[in-house]
Amino acid sequence: MDKADFDQILQKYLNGQAGKKETDFLHAYYNAFEQSQDFTSQLSDEKRLALEKHLQSRILKNLGNKKRSRTLNPFFLKYAAAVILISGIALAYFIFSGRLTRQNKFPQLVEKQHQKSKEIVLTLANGSQINLKNGVLASAVQELGATVKSKENGDLDYQALSGKPAQESYNQVDVPAGKQFKITLSDGTKVWLNAVSSVKYPVAFQDAQRVVYLTGEAYFEVSKDKTRPFIVKTKQSSVEVTGTEFNIMSLPEENDVRTTLLEGSVNVAYANSSVKLIPGEEAISNIPNHTIIKSKADIENAIAWKSGYFIFNHPLKDVMATLSRWYGVKITLDQKLEKSTIAGKFSNKRSLLQILTYMGKLKGFSIQVQGNVFELTSRR
Repeated sequence: MDKADFDQILQKYLNGQAGKKETDFLHAYYNAFEQSQDFTSQLSDEKRLALEKHLQSRILKNLGNKKRSRTLNPFFLKYAAAVILISGIALAYFIFSGRLTRQNKFPQLVEKQHQKSKEIVLTLANGSQINLKNGVLASAVQELGATVKSKENGDLDYQALSGKPAQESYNQVDVPAGKQFKITLSDGTKVWLNAVSSVKYPVAFQDAQRVVYLTGEAYFEVSKDKTRPFIVKTKQSSVEVTGTEFNIMSLPEENDVRTTLLEGSVNVAYANSSVKLIPGEEAISNIPNHTIIKSKADIENAIAWKSGYFIFNHPLKDVMATLSRWYGVKITLDQKLEKSTIAGKFSNKRSLLQILTYMGKLKGFSIQVQGNVFELTSRR
């Protein structure tokens, strides 16, 4: 079947004139496309957004919408995508060669939003900043007490120099939306930073304590040193360990700080309270109430981000907050949807429109795009 035949079947479906065989064919094609990410996974975020905008314009054209409404019907998006895939070679040529039209406002607005921080940024002890293009430090940097360089896999690595530096100096790494990053500190501790997160740390640890400062979310694999406890400080709490693996989520916009322990033991302190965790437990420090609550942890959910996944079993409001943070956009939803709950596992390599389209199909909402704002409206 060539593209013209497929276009004809699709148009009949959109007009409510498709027969059973034609409808079954489109459903089968839709399911096949839903399970395959090979084509879009090769595109950069910007180019994938450009593709989606192109798909949206095709949908509107097929629907004959004279008002050019931006409401996206989940089914139409995927079926239009299927059309594009049939002629994917030609489209891929235009995308990869940069010849796709730049008149699409949405990709440009998203790009503009991240203009100042679309790359991972390393701030050195003297205050100078280095943009780590594609997460890589182009050449080694000599700091006071350590040499900083990128490993072959892109991780940032600190190699402590012999001797004790005259003073302790700090570096900082800031990770923008849609990215993650791994750092190996001078003591061998490994830190995985999630999107929209930053960590400040000594170039070389000197004191009796190894102290780092976190904003956002990070996973720590702490190098054992019983003589020098490792302490992670956030604005709300501190976590002290000697050698262990744990995850901390301390988002500026939320009132809770969540510490989840995988191995070893940690002591979580906040205000005048503290709790000790064993593997499989988590502590939630609540800012307004000045309390710490210990409970059993959902480990898979807590560290899914580290493997590149979202795992949801939460109210839509919380789910959209997570997606908004990762993709660097604003997502609003009407009151009918706020209490609705959704469960599922999604790769963070999928585009936001792909995830929202799937969710919209399940929960019955439409999507409107206005600049970098996604508005979700219940159709029920």
